[in-house]
Amino acid sequence: MSLYNNQLDPARSKSIRNHNLTLIANTLTSSNKHYSRAELARITGLNRSTLTRLVDSLIEYGIISELHSEITGSGRPAVPLTPSLHTYASIGLSLSKSNLEACVIDISGNILSRYYEQINDTNPTIILKKIKNIIYSTKQKLQKANLPTVSISIAISGLMNTTEQHKISSPNLKWSHVDLSDFYNKNDKDNNLEFIPISFIDLAAAGAYAEIYLRNKKGNTIPNFLYIHSGNSIDTALIKNNTFEQGCNNWGGKFGHVFVSSGKSNCSCGHTGCLESFAGSRALIREGKLGENASINNFYAALFRNEPAATRAANIAAEKLGIAISSFINIFDIPVFIFDGIYSEIFDSVKDKIIETIKERAICSNWSSIEIMKSTVPGNASALGAAWKGMNEFLNTPELWIKKSKEALSYYPIQSMSSDI
Repeated sequence: MSLYNNQLDPARSKSIRNHNLTLIANTLTSSNKHYSRAELARITGLNRSTLTRLVDSLIEYGIISELHSEITGSGRPAVPLTPSLHTYASIGLSLSKSNLEACVIDISGNILSRYYEQINDTNPTIILKKIKNIIYSTKQKLQKANLPTVSISIAISGLMNTTEQHKISSPNLKWSHVDLSDFYNKNDKDNNLEFIPISFIDLAAAGAYAEIYLRNKKGNTIPNFLYIHSGNSIDTALIKNNTFEQGCNNWGGKFGHVFVSSGKSNCSCGHTGCLESFAGSRALIREGKLGENASINNFYAALFRNEPAATRAANIAAEKLGIAISSFINIFDIPVFIFDGIYSEIFDSVKDKIIETIKERAICSNWSSIEIMKSTVPGNASALGAAWKGMNEFLNTPELWIKKSKEALSYYPIQSMSSDI
């Protein structure tokens, strides 16, 4: 799946005017620069008159806005263009075994509101009701703020059933064939609000969306990498040439269930020897001798105090991660690995052991430079990534855009979401 339509050549036919609108919108939203019309014409290959008409339409739709003109030399001052503020909103949620998070963004990527809650019970009836309440409350607040909700995406670690539509299984959450059809029901309780289709995305893929977006905004794009999301589970998203490699059924990326070594502890899938049973949060807490009721934050504290058990647990996990990554390199020849979650937090404590193991086991390590690094996304990236995935899909569908009045282009603040929704 291609991330941005600006990777395609501009189309000349009237029948695909929408493609050229998307090309310009994505060029601006995925860049760290504010381009003028002349610069956009050069980048996209569109002629100036065509581009000017398209830019005017994008402004009318509330997709982009003009900044104050800049004098860059002789001739008329250039007018920089930028993604619009507060014209459309996208809601992203992420669910793990320990927390539920949500955020709202606009086209510019600004986070308009956040929600965070620690959870102790992953009973699907309770969790799905809570998610629906968050969505309903947020849509209400966005409507009062005159901000159209254009997408809702939920990030979750699990397998969507391709034969039974809207069914999901998640070993980590202890969900088996949980029915999500209520999220697609147009006659739900919020029928006084516009119906917005809800999509689901894997936690790691959502995190990768956030990583790509923020790196683009910083001018630090990495076209090929494996994104490793680590928490209770360990999931990955593979990016090759700025494109997601998703597998035939979107069931790939379950890195935590790769066999790395014989072991006695069961993984959440019920087997032994999986990476998760050595490097997931439960394994770190168990091997760190912290007790059944300890959290991953207790492990961080023990590791930073250099407690022997925690240090040993981190070293074991780092070695097993290095083994799994080496196997991945030997098969897919990917040069960069980006860590989110646990191993972003303890990166400095594990990076040397991971690199050492990769050098021992990756066949190409003597000739190829392998990099491991922390995610650039602060906090939990998955909610932001889910929101941006939805906004990106909206930007790639111009038929959903609506022309804006001057009043609609004004900003109306929305009330922050709170944990008691």
